Amino acid sequence: MIGAPYHGPVTDADPVNIVVAGYDRLARRWDRWTDSIQPPLRERYLDWLDERLLPGSSVLELGSGTGRPVAERLASRHEYLGVDASPEMVAVATGNVPAGRFAVAEMRQLDLPTSEFDVVVAFYSIIHVPRTDQSALFHEIHRWLRPGGYFVACLSSGDLPVGEEDDWLGAGRMFWSGYDADTNRQLLKNAGFDLIEASVLSQMEGDEEVQFLWVLAQA
Repeated sequence: MIGAPYHGPVTDADPVNIVVAGYDRLARRWDRWTDSIQPPLRERYLDWLDERLLPGSSVLELGSGTGRPVAERLASRHEYLGVDASPEMVAVATGNVPAGRFAVAEMRQLDLPTSEFDVVVAFYSIIHVPRTDQSALFHEIHRWLRPGGYFVACLSSGDLPVGEEDDWLGAGRMFWSGYDADTNRQLLKNAGFDLIEASVLSQMEGDEEVQFLWVLAQA
């Protein structure tokens, strides 16, 4: 089972619904903003995967957005499944990447078989999950991966129990949460991952510098 789509009222008690509402509003203009982020680090990590994956590998993306660039790069050569809690994002992705398979689902609710995937990718998505749930999610990701499979992600690099913005990118409220880089590294190790690389890297979102922990890990 993929899991039940995540729906419900936008309330303070349910921050993922804040995220879903915001990304539903952003879906039709999301790529214009993400294309302006420099440098395009996702492409660098997709290049790394391209060098290692055999054709037909099984790939899961958590937070697939519009399908760009991950599904665009991977769905034509691999068995790709993208999940996103935003129905509007999934609708856009389905049109952008006909070769991909997409589902509306909240990543904490996924019910997936053990050792199902060669790769799990999560770019800018786990940061929207309350951090108290992230350790359990790392354990689930490890379980979904085949032995030797890769987890490629960007995670928070700073201590943020709760972060909100009232009108993010003109789409209303948005929610973030996460741990500092060292804590995330330890949580991944606790989940059973071997860290190949886990570096804090900077990007520019317009005039603002942002930093995330970019992770290459192996189950």
